[in-house]
Amino acid sequence: MRYQSGTNPVRRTTIGRRRTVNEALVSLGALALVLTALVAFDKNVHDQFMLRFGNGGAASEAARASGQLRDIGWVLATAVRHQSIEHAPVTIFVVAAVVLTLFMLRT
Repeated sequence: MRYQSGTNPVRRTTIGRRRTVNEALVSLGALALVLTALVAFDKNVHDQFMLRFGNGGAASEAARASGQLRDIGWVLATAVRHQSIEHAPVTIFVVAAVVLTLFMLRT
């Protein structure tokens, strides 16, 4: 099998994997930033987060941890809903910005 000059399928695959890993890390970083902001600014989220992960004992039990993560997810969803209701114009702007950014990155 002959390859065109200047193309290396192994290198292309390596670059693709590196890009996938980089994008995953950026996404995880953004999620951590949002979670940190919610914990810092919303008292309910802060209380639930400290209740679940403050003592360090709950993280070692898998069954309790999954239930606690579900509870935290519910609290986060509630906090996001309340914040979006209170700040509707900013929420619309952020959603539009995210959609446009995603569209820009896809093309």
